[in-house]
Amino acid sequence: MSEVFEGCNIGIDNRYFPVRLYPIGIGEFDIVLSMDWLGSYNANIVCRQKIIRIPLEDGSEVLIYGDSRERKSCLISMIRARGCLGKGCEGFIAYVIDAKKGGSG
Repeated sequence: MSEVFEGCNIGIDNRYFPVRLYPIGIGEFDIVLSMDWLGSYNANIVCRQKIIRIPLEDGSEVLIYGDSRERKSCLISMIRARGCLGKGCEGFIAYVIDAKKGGSG
């Protein structure tokens, strides 16, 4: 990634967190937060409830709610994904590494 925006902040529930932004050209995402970023704030992902919990130093927490609609997941090609995103469909990005092969991420 050649372009990066340093010194940015993301506002979640009236709390602001520093974030480094990398522009990507894949559809209508506002922002994609990496596992490293979430981990730096000790975030907990509760898949069943579709919630991300970010604990704060004062003992409170920030909650990020996911979409609660039922969906079936499937894999499709990038060309088909671009077409779907262009028509207004929602998309999700996952970056998966095989730890046994020594990947980093």
